[in-house]
Amino acid sequence: MRKHILSHRNPNADTMIVPLEEGGTEDDNYFGSIGDATMKHVQNLDPSQRQMWEDLIHVNKSGGLFRVVENWGYTDNDPYNLRGKDIEEFLKEKIQENPDLVKDEKFLTAFREAAEVEEDRRSSESEDALDRGELIPYDEWEENPQQWKDKDIPKTPENKLIYIGNTNQSFYDEYPENHPSAKLIDQVLLMVNVADDEELNDWRINKILETIDFHRNSHLASEYVCSVLTDMVQNIVKKQEFADDYVAEALILLDRKWSEEYIASAKNKMMEDPVSKLFIHNYKEWKKNTNRNEVFASIKAFGVSLFGDEELKKHVKGYHWALYRKLKKQFAPKLMIRGVDINHARLADIMRVFGCSRCEAINIWNSTPFENITELYTGHFVTKKVFSDSEQTEKIINWIEANAKLDILDKKLNKMNTVKTQLFVAQSENKIELTDNQWQMVWSFYRAMKNELTESLNERKENKPI
Repeated sequence: MRKHILSHRNPNADTMIVPLEEGGTEDDNYFGSIGDATMKHVQNLDPSQRQMWEDLIHVNKSGGLFRVVENWGYTDNDPYNLRGKDIEEFLKEKIQENPDLVKDEKFLTAFREAAEVEEDRRSSESEDALDRGELIPYDEWEENPQQWKDKDIPKTPENKLIYIGNTNQSFYDEYPENHPSAKLIDQVLLMVNVADDEELNDWRINKILETIDFHRNSHLASEYVCSVLTDMVQNIVKKQEFADDYVAEALILLDRKWSEEYIASAKNKMMEDPVSKLFIHNYKEWKKNTNRNEVFASIKAFGVSLFGDEELKKHVKGYHWALYRKLKKQFAPKLMIRGVDINHARLADIMRVFGCSRCEAINIWNSTPFENITELYTGHFVTKKVFSDSEQTEKIINWIEANAKLDILDKKLNKMNTVKTQLFVAQSENKIELTDNQWQMVWSFYRAMKNELTESLNERKENKPI
């Protein structure tokens, strides 16, 4: 194969494409030894490349790389998105959402016609087990397991292929992805990439520059893109041995400029969005306020309005909720536990404070911010062991828990009120020698148990027959 002055520079291709082996003659590069060539190629891969080779699917012709994932979707198209619901039930839900539909004769007529079509489709075409399957009680299955072989079970959906890259793109890491002038860039690179036994003569150079000028004069490409490509061509002509470096440098410049323009465009679009304007206005107010508790309460109230206001809810997108969660973390109040602010702590600090695993620490970190340690306990992120760090505090924690359980059984608050009084006296009169941090954890556990008791009593009241 003839070599060209530009290399391919695609790490995906280095891993997924087996190099051709030369035969006895110059044009003998067919697949007589493809097995040996493949074995040699795989043996030379490092562990990460080997994993990529084994886990991904490579389509030779298009160069596409795909990851295989299980398909949890339905084999049935389900055009009405009923997901196994009864058609009458679906109509009831629609009417509950909008009661005025009962008076709309056009809607009811159209729904009846659509329901008939859907019923026919379910009986003849559907592959949904809930549509075609015959419901048989479990005791009958248990007594007659041979019924299984006579039932037509719909096939499992085929796996899905997720596109994750390609092997055809030269200068894969530097190339400006989705650039508006991608066609011009590819055309210039193709014209520059002559065979190594050829030269960039005046005719070819003029042809390349004319192509760039045409796009500049016709406003098909920006002045910046045309200038970068022109400089790249001129540098390659001067020092052809550094052609790869000049191309990579030009592509990085184009990618950087394109990123700046794209971000600026997205920012301008966001500034026109009514919900984003609300975020910006509120952010300025929150930034001025030095009381973090007030700011956090205001942010939570803002989140409630985003979710509950029907007019505002129409304009709320996914990135608005992402921004909301980011602001909650930024302005979260300090939650000091054993000298560490949990709402702004690193994973290592969370693991050290709670004595938990990395997986548990990640779960806590992802769920921040918390207003108090009680939320950590009621949310099952930590156990009662977290509240004690000595034999004495462990006894107090167990004592509080035992009294809370007795009150839950008795449906009263008597014992927990007594616990509160005794703890207050013990702390104020220094009858129990505990540090401030230890008392903080004891009172936090008391509040957690008090909340659990209060919720239990409220549930009993709600379930009490009238």
